[in-house]
Amino acid sequence: DNDFIFMVYDNKQYLLEYEGNNNILNLPESFEYNGKKYLNYEIYEYAFSNCEDVNEIIIPNSITKINYWSNLRYASLKYNEYDNGLYLGNKENPYLVLIEAKNKDIENCIINEKTRFIFDNAFDSCRKLKEISIPDSVEELGIQVFISCSSLTKVKLPKNLKVINSLDFMWCKSLVDIKMPNNLKRIEHSAFSGCNSLVNIEIPSSVEYVGDNAFNCYTRNEKDLLVQPNLKYNEYDNGLYLGNKENPYLVFNEVKTNKIEKIKIHKDCKIICSNNFIEFKYLRELELPEGLLQIGNKVFNYTKITNVILPKTLKEIGSEAFHYNSMLKTITIPKSIKHIEYNAFADCRLLNPINYEGSEEDWNKIINPNDTYNKKKLVFNYKEPIAQATASEEKVVKEVKPAPVINKPIINTSTEIKKEDVKEKQKAEIKEPTIDLSEVLVVGGKKKIEREEYKEYNCKELVIEDGVEIIEAWAFENCSNLKKIHISSTVKKIDDLAFARCGNLEIIEVDKNNPVYDSRDNCNAIIETKYNKLIKGCKNTRILNGISVIGSHAFASSSIGNVVLPNSVIEIQSRAFSSCNQLKKIIIPKSVNKIERCVFEFCKDEIIYCEHKKPLVGLPKGFDKDWICEPTLKRWYKPLKVIWNYKK
Repeated sequence: DNDFIFMVYDNKQYLLEYEGNNNILNLPESFEYNGKKYLNYEIYEYAFSNCEDVNEIIIPNSITKINYWSNLRYASLKYNEYDNGLYLGNKENPYLVLIEAKNKDIENCIINEKTRFIFDNAFDSCRKLKEISIPDSVEELGIQVFISCSSLTKVKLPKNLKVINSLDFMWCKSLVDIKMPNNLKRIEHSAFSGCNSLVNIEIPSSVEYVGDNAFNCYTRNEKDLLVQPNLKYNEYDNGLYLGNKENPYLVFNEVKTNKIEKIKIHKDCKIICSNNFIEFKYLRELELPEGLLQIGNKVFNYTKITNVILPKTLKEIGSEAFHYNSMLKTITIPKSIKHIEYNAFADCRLLNPINYEGSEEDWNKIINPNDTYNKKKLVFNYKEPIAQATASEEKVVKEVKPAPVINKPIINTSTEIKKEDVKEKQKAEIKEPTIDLSEVLVVGGKKKIEREEYKEYNCKELVIEDGVEIIEAWAFENCSNLKKIHISSTVKKIDDLAFARCGNLEIIEVDKNNPVYDSRDNCNAIIETKYNKLIKGCKNTRILNGISVIGSHAFASSSIGNVVLPNSVIEIQSRAFSSCNQLKKIIIPKSVNKIERCVFEFCKDEIIYCEHKKPLVGLPKGFDKDWICEPTLKRWYKPLKVIWNYKK
């Protein structure tokens, strides 16, 4: 349509792009497609990205929305001025869209009464702006409209505003209180993040969605700890809530303490807000109220919850909301759900089944098509069983007597204890079964251990069973209590980062029949046999003569002490000894002719004894250049002490 490209999709109309080369863009009031006339449309992202030479843009009143990054700022453009603002519009309403402030030094701005849209970053970094009143004609704020307005103390929002957009008031450090309009529906991510002077936030009951870290108003105290200085919360159980006079518990935003094992969300709560400072690592019991509309991103990841029944009012589940719940066995998802974000139930290894009350067709509409979950675990059209006992069952229940509890040991006159007696005693002493993750983790029944599959798993010993062939990067990342590893004979590929940050490892064993890897002479390391490459070491590793290569990240984050490399070593790969805080001394022989970048990154008090001489030029690649960290970060770290021309 005259060089304008439009799109009709999902009952909405968009202006996608302008392909012409005119200096004046007169956007059409409407457009036709397949014989149908469309009277309004949205301006899509990057619609004017190739219009650097345009002098004038005329925007009609039929526009319903201006999406982010629509590129309405060019040096060549002529704007309409009003008070301290620059506008675009049309003859009838030249002030339709407030594009930006005249300059960054304005102290006030009167917005025109005909303005309907305020564009992205309109007042970005206007640090002297103290107060602003947005007229009720404004329907939409772009993103980051008032970001970094550090002197802004008071804002009046328009009554018809439906959305406070991402980062709109971020880092408005002087903003004390904010009252939101009664028709507001959404508060997007980080909208008020960094508003450290905020005392009162009144959120209307009309709000149905709150984005990530919308109210993270944190600052650092004298001990360099993040604290919430002023914001007034409403407390219930272990939760801290925001809301309004009628419902002070509308939004769950914080926890009193991270080390809680159970929590009951208030019955009037509608939204559990995603917040980087919420941690439920110890949570075992969760009670969610009917009436809840939203569970934010990552809210209940890494918990120890075993079963979850979601309320039938719930509409949205955020990304990674239940991610890495190692104890989660079952979850029931109501048909009311409209959207499930990416990886909401990823890496919940024990989760089976996923009960969904809707159909498979309904499920495909609400789930991300690229999501990672086991579809075989899904149960569609699930209905909760109604527990009703029949008359005969009731009679049986009444007749059953409680089993006797045996507190005394079984005394048997025979020299051997009868098996029947032992069984009876065991039955009487059985308690509710619990999963003890503190001892041995046995992994088998699969060919591949996926990336991050057992991240932060709480076990002391790991046994990889026969049948496993591949262990991917980060598969056992940060298993901080892990002390012993046994690798089976079938493992063919172990990524350098498979056991990243397992800093307390003491014993490493590889099955003697493994053709690819070995732990020769009980050296407590994983060695790639063909290349004599040590790919994983630990606190008690002995680096034997015959080892040619110390692999990338081989000892990273380990508790190894002093290290003497044998004369067989010719190469040390990147970050081999990174973050080895216990490492005090290492001897590098003349045989080493290559040291890759960041080998000793984040090591603190280590002394490097190097048998090489230090000429001004001609050192092997990597020597004395990037040992500590990336060159761009060197100014943050003091150099390690290197003693050259060392002789044993």
